[in-house]
Amino acid sequence: GIYAYGTEVIVNATAKTGYNFVGWYENETLVSEDAKFTFTVEGDRTLAAKFVETHTVKVIVTSGGTATGDGTYNDGETATVVATAGNGYKFMGWYEDGNFVDSSAEYSFVVKKDHTLKAHFAEAEHTITVTADPAEGGTVTGGGAYAANETATITAAAKSAYVFIGWYEDNKLV
Repeated sequence: GIYAYGTEVIVNATAKTGYNFVGWYENETLVSEDAKFTFTVEGDRTLAAKFVETHTVKVIVTSGGTATGDGTYNDGETATVVATAGNGYKFMGWYEDGNFVDSSAEYSFVVKKDHTLKAHFAEAEHTITVTADPAEGGTVTGGGAYAANETATITAAAKSAYVFIGWYEDNKLV
């Protein structure tokens, strides 16, 4: 509009759905980040309200842990999603539309579209190692990888002239 010198003017910018207001610019220079900008007329001005498209990042976790980082991001902004495995679980990776994306628990990417990321967790495996002491005293079986809370059955068979006396862990009878 046309205003007299010294007049206080208020301009308002309202972002449409799917956009965020970035700021008021004059000659490509930011003059205010406030959507409601008040100034005193001291001459001709040409102001441009700049907006940026927004995208949604959604994080899904079915079980085995938690994840953060979902929300609304400006186009070109970097999003960081973080997965934390629960007790007895390990993080397996990020997936989008059934496709593997990244194996890092903390994953950063530039947002250029909407994303729905799924954090996959699996029960942690534990390695059970069994040995005969002395080695020539007999054979042992049952060692290997086991899921959390899975029952492991280990067996010791003494050779002749030897007797099985027990299972030890860290030099303690268990």
